Amino acid sequence: ECFDMENQLTLNLLALSIFIQCTTASCALLQLRKVRIFKYAWIALSLAMILMIETRAAQLLSAFGGKHANWASAALAVSTSVLLFYGVRGLAALFAHMDLQEKDLQSQANEDFLTGAKTRRAFQSQSNHEYSRSRRSGVPLSAVALDIDHFKTINDSYGHQVGDAALRHFSMLCAHSIRDIDLFGRIGGEEFAILLPDTEEAGAHQVAERIR
Repeated sequence: ECFDMENQLTLNLLALSIFIQCTTASCALLQLRKVRIFKYAWIALSLAMILMIETRAAQLLSAFGGKHANWASAALAVSTSVLLFYGVRGLAALFAHMDLQEKDLQSQANEDFLTGAKTRRAFQSQSNHEYSRSRRSGVPLSAVALDIDHFKTINDSYGHQVGDAALRHFSMLCAHSIRDIDLFGRIGGEEFAILLPDTEEAGAHQVAERIR
């Protein structure tokens, strides 16, 4: 009778261990979309969880078959499964946070923090792409270069905060004067550029005059 009770306890512990590990594996698989930069490492971890479940299942079937199983080993399996569950949850949160940080850094590299315009590097990169597309397809491509006259006088007379406000306001006016497919970039302190795909010179002149 004592043996039966121990065997039943072992069965229960192994079943609990399998349940926890199944939950852990499910959580790991559900997090795949949120761990973009660690996708393959996360897949490997999920597969490891599944293989561990198979091991526990084999132990459970063996115990069901009447073979003596160690309840202490089964209790350790439950403890390990719980630790793995919280470990996977913690890693998922860490990877998701790192993914957000990576996106923020990419956004900062591509977008000027003050004006919201594309940075010089991002503008040049996308302009090269549009130029190549224009050459291949033969569609027109125009560019407008702009700067703010006497901008140094604004900073000297009213301070840099007012100068920053002027840059933001100017950028807002430009953004409202172009299409979604156009590129607007800040290429210097008060120097900006606009790339206008599928636009002839006359159309670019109209955009420039409207902004001026």
